[in-house]
Amino acid sequence: MRKLLRFIGLSLLLALIAGPGRLVWSNAFPKVEALPLARHLVADGSPEGERLLATSSATADLAALRRAFTAQRYGSYCGAASAVTVLNAEGASLDQRTVFTPEARAARSGLETFFGGMSLPELGGILAAHGKEVHVRHAAESSLEDFRRESRENLARPGDYVIVNYLRPAVEQEGSGHLSPLAAYDGATDRFLVLDVAAHKYPPVWIEAARLFSAMDTVDRASGKSRGYLLVGR
Repeated sequence: MRKLLRFIGLSLLLALIAGPGRLVWSNAFPKVEALPLARHLVADGSPEGERLLATSSATADLAALRRAFTAQRYGSYCGAASAVTVLNAEGASLDQRTVFTPEARAARSGLETFFGGMSLPELGGILAAHGKEVHVRHAAESSLEDFRRESRENLARPGDYVIVNYLRPAVEQEGSGHLSPLAAYDGATDRFLVLDVAAHKYPPVWIEAARLFSAMDTVDRASGKSRGYLLVGR
C-alpha cells in the first residue's frame, strides 16, 4: 500500500511539473528567441523601417516612448509593461512591480496578471488609477476609419498615447492576445509602428492599419468582448 501511495504521489508531482508547472515556468522565464517576421511586417530599424519612419507624419511621442520603453518581465505581463512604458514616458518612475499600486490592484493585481494576463478594460483601469484619462475602444463597437483617425491624431500630439490589444496569429505572429503601445503612423503606406513589449521574441514592427484592426476585432475570452485600443491622455 505504501509503495502504491508513493507511486501515486510521484505520478501527481510529475504531472504537475509536466503540465501547469511547466506553464508557470515558461511564463516566469520566457524563452529569448528572435522569431521570424511575416513578409507583410516591417521591422523597425530595418532599411524599409527607417524609410517609413522618415516619412511618418505622426511621431510626437516616439522619442519619449523609446526612452521609457520597458520589455515585459513575464510572458503574461504585456499589459503591465505597456502601462509602465506609457506612464514613464510622462515622467513617472515605475516598474512592473510598483505599477500595481493599491488603487491599480482594484482593477487587476500583479498575481492575477501573472496567471491570467490582462484585458483591455483592466489595463484601462490601471492607467486610470495612475491619474490618466482613458477611453476604451472595443473594435466591434468602432471601425477601421475611427481607429485610424483617432490614433493618427493622438500620435501627432505630444503627451497622449495609444495602446493596442490584438490577436497575434491574425498578424502571423506566435502567441495569443497581446498589448503594446503604438509609436508612429505613416500615411503613405497606412501603417502603424507597434512598439512590441515582447522584446524577447519580436522587434517593434510596422503593421498595416487594416490588418491591425482586423487583429483587434477578435474576441478576448477573458472579457467576453472584442479586443481594441486605449486612448490615454493626461
